[in-house]
Amino acid sequence: MILRDILGDQVANLEITGATEKAQDVRPGYLFCALKGSKLNGADFVPQAIQQGAVAILTDQPLTADVPVIHVDHPRVVLTQVAIKLYPSNDIKKVAVTGTN
Repeated sequence: MILRDILGDQVANLEITGATEKAQDVRPGYLFCALKGSKLNGADFVPQAIQQGAVAILTDQPLTADVPVIHVDHPRVVLTQVAIKLYPSNDIKKVAVTGTN
C-alpha cells in the first residue's frame, strides 16, 4: 500500500507492507505508529522498530529518526485508515445477535 493514498502530498511515495504500534511486531516494510499510552510511550521504541525494519514512523510527538517521520495531529485516526486499507475485512462473515430478556 502506498502511504500517500491516505495522507496525500504530506508524504513521499512510500510503500508499506504492514502497520503496528508494537515495536516487537514490526517486520521489514512496516509503518511503526509511535503512540503515547498511559504507561509507555511508543517514541521510546522507535530505535527497535527501525532495527526490525520499519520504513516510516507515524506520531504526534516531536522526534527524529533515520527513516521518514510523519507528524499528524491524530495518529490513531490515521492508523485506523491505514489498517482499513491494509487489512480489509470484506471476506469476514459478520453476524449480529440481538434479543431481549
